[in-house]
Amino acid sequence: MRNTRINLSNSTFKQESILIWDYAVRDVPEFSGSVYFWKDYFEDILKNQFSVPKYIDQNRIPLREKYNSLIYQFGKIKIRNKTIIDWLEIRPNFSFWWMTSIVESNYGKSVFMNSVIKLLALEEILNGKKVSKIFLYSSDTNMRKVIRKFCSEKGIQFFSFSEKNSKISNTIFDLRLIYGRLPYFLKAIIAFLRYVNLVWGLRKQKLPNGKMQDSDLIIFDFFFHLQLNSKNPKLFRSNYWTDLVNVLRNARVKTFWSHIFVSHSLIPNSRKGVFILEGFNQNEAEIHSFLEGCINFTVLLKTFWDYLRIHRIQLFIINFRFFCRTEVLSFDLWPILKSDFLNSLSGATSVQNLFFLNLIEKNLANISGPKKGMYLQENQAWESALIYTWKSKGIGPLIGVVHATVRFWDLRYFSDYRNYDVNCKNSMPLPDKVALNGNASLKAFKEGNYPQNRIVEVEALRYLEIGQRAINIKKNKNKKISIAKVLIFTDYLPEVTQLQLQLLTSALPLLNLKFEFILKPHPACPVYESEFPSLQLKVFQDPIVNLLQDADIVYTSNITSASADAYCFGIPVISMLDGISLNLSPLLGMEYITFVSTREELSNALQKKIGSLTKKRKPFFYLDPSLMKWKKLLEID
Repeated sequence: MRNTRINLSNSTFKQESILIWDYAVRDVPEFSGSVYFWKDYFEDILKNQFSVPKYIDQNRIPLREKYNSLIYQFGKIKIRNKTIIDWLEIRPNFSFWWMTSIVESNYGKSVFMNSVIKLLALEEILNGKKVSKIFLYSSDTNMRKVIRKFCSEKGIQFFSFSEKNSKISNTIFDLRLIYGRLPYFLKAIIAFLRYVNLVWGLRKQKLPNGKMQDSDLIIFDFFFHLQLNSKNPKLFRSNYWTDLVNVLRNARVKTFWSHIFVSHSLIPNSRKGVFILEGFNQNEAEIHSFLEGCINFTVLLKTFWDYLRIHRIQLFIINFRFFCRTEVLSFDLWPILKSDFLNSLSGATSVQNLFFLNLIEKNLANISGPKKGMYLQENQAWESALIYTWKSKGIGPLIGVVHATVRFWDLRYFSDYRNYDVNCKNSMPLPDKVALNGNASLKAFKEGNYPQNRIVEVEALRYLEIGQRAINIKKNKNKKISIAKVLIFTDYLPEVTQLQLQLLTSALPLLNLKFEFILKPHPACPVYESEFPSLQLKVFQDPIVNLLQDADIVYTSNITSASADAYCFGIPVISMLDGISLNLSPLLGMEYITFVSTREELSNALQKKIGSLTKKRKPFFYLDPSLMKWKKLLEID
């Protein structure tokens, strides 16, 4: 088959056929037109085969701006002369819109962002082309709906092909499948009952009266990442706040900690949580409580009433579905957004977020200022409720603390610049200050057009130990390497982990040097040494900082934050691009990281990176162990 090269920008006068390949396996049929890989970085320009993920990487800044603009426009859609934002006003000058999954755009909860970004990229690619036929190979029902409707409206012939799912017959009685088919209001009822069952026992927490009012600083976080010391179980230590806790104690700052309960292996239920909390409260200078500990029948009734209100409003604004269009080619995104939209307004997500709103209002009901407040900023829905309630009561300055890395495609942290106008009705809730932990996060927020007068710099509390270890390790890295130790960090997604290790296996025949492979799997996705015998893996569960001390090269998936740890150690990082999801590497856009998608790229990177450990690089985090920036922010002597 003879193919002619097509110029992507100059095909206006030529009609062409398009094939979109939405599978990770590269088994494309013979095709005379242009092929676009939806989940693959592979390209062969001479054969007219192009990569949508690669296009996204090359045009990531304008595409992210388009996405943010699109979400902004959704909020401004008018139905009966009233915007969606104003329709969802659930409290005076506070819209529930800011608590929806569409606004949150959380890659850990929703998947629609990946599809929307890829469709925005496809829109740019197709704009100006004269397309006569589109062939879509995809098992994604929503994707097929979007492309089919686009072709129907534009007079383009559409051909759809999909692999039959052989697992359907085996999972017909799967409870998750049954739950997924339930009406949203039934899912809401189930979520309501499950949440009450989870947190009702937290009412047994015993707190001295008036302690929140007597405090100088109120801190909101998760009852998670605790350092539970068996020798001193009554001492509160947190991986979120690390050394700052002792700084506050030594300065005799009266703190009140409001923890959001998270059930996990160490604290599986409310009984265990209350027991640990009582131990923490032996220290009179700090009081710990559960945010959900104030739950009562009044909170239940208010939450139920708010749910009925939002559910009723959803019925009035259901025509929102007719306006979910992209700007240029008018792709109808409703099939992709539908689940998150309805779940946010009448499903389980709606119930959870309304519980947070009412619980926060209950906690702060009798609090007056002046006081400082801090919370872990991940731009989740509950944070909007906190900011609104805190500011409506005029308690004092509220600081959002960005405790981890800020990834380019973590869309929780980025919004259209017009949303930062706090003077309009039902404006997006913003903290008084956002505390950023390093040069990388500062650069990301500036590029995201975040108001500069709301940014302050603080030390990266979660990475202080890494900073000290990195100083020591760099002194010992000037050695001749005979066998390079490659430390592998894998993903929480099994399919991505398999792809990452299969790519490494395929690169082995191309390696001319000797390597030893050490693997630390993600806790949610175990990997066993016997699964990839040719790699002769050594699997360890040790802390990251311990494993990094002996590593010469780090090989990661594109989502793990461990790549930032390796960067701080001065160790070269190689990250695999899977094409399935957006590039969520915290090092995207940084120097001294190599992204690979083929075995040739991986083998070249492995052999090139040996010995490149001592290059000076700009600090990723602020790591002053004296915490002078924190002391200045909190006015601690």
